[in-house]
Amino acid sequence: MIRRWNYASAEVSAGFPKVVFVPTFDLFELKVNDYLYSDKFHPNTKGYRLIAERVASLLTW
Repeated sequence: MIRRWNYASAEVSAGFPKVVFVPTFDLFELKVNDYLYSDKFHPNTKGYRLIAERVASLLTW
């Protein structure tokens, strides 16, 4: 489900020149238990930090 969601999100965002798709799935692949809440779907604090660092690395001012 997550892979399909990410693929669809990337496809849709590609149609908008001012939208940047930020991939994050790879951040959780190796240590999923360290970065997700107990529901195994939503990021925990560490997971959100990883996402924020990824987004920040792509920002240009």
